Amino acid sequence: MKIFRHKGQPSEATSTTVQLMWRKEFEHLNLCADENIVKREGAGRFKYHGTLNYAILLEYCPMGSLSSYLDKVQNENIEIPLGNSLKLAQDIASGMEFLHEADSQSGGPIRVPVAHRDIKSSNILLKAPDHAVISDFGLAIALRAPSSHPSGQNSIDMDVNRTKQCGTPRYLSPELLEGQIGVHFADAFRQGLIMLTYLCNN
Repeated sequence: MKIFRHKGQPSEATSTTVQLMWRKEFEHLNLCADENIVKREGAGRFKYHGTLNYAILLEYCPMGSLSSYLDKVQNENIEIPLGNSLKLAQDIASGMEFLHEADSQSGGPIRVPVAHRDIKSSNILLKAPDHAVISDFGLAIALRAPSSHPSGQNSIDMDVNRTKQCGTPRYLSPELLEGQIGVHFADAFRQGLIMLTYLCNN
């Protein structure tokens, strides 16, 4: 379960921000049905100590994040089979292709291409040693305007700065830092860093 928490003292402003992030991630996950994207099982709101919180229930990934798995591999000196590494690389690449291409001819819901903007090892979940899914769409944005999308989905984030430097600093590409490239190219850079990390078992 992913819980969208208030940062600092709850206020009307932070409540609006939390609700917006929850709604945005819910919307993206609702349109991203793919074997390499984490599945949304449900969503809701609840009160905790008088504060309204929001949550999304995700499918269970028993091996946790790729980041925690790599920590275990390093601490226990475990060797990752090359076949598993290549399959994880394929899963991540396939998931990114699904997000960026947004093929609407498959008979599924009509969608627009999506840039994740925060691809990193802690946002890759492992269902098995050789099966990965992409998670955490809190910073994701649509790459096309609603006018090109008949259903009007993903209009919630169309006013976002396309070259904004967001996400985890160590995964930002030099070109994005200089404002030279779009966010989907930056996703590819982050994806390459992840692959380099686990192929080197570090």
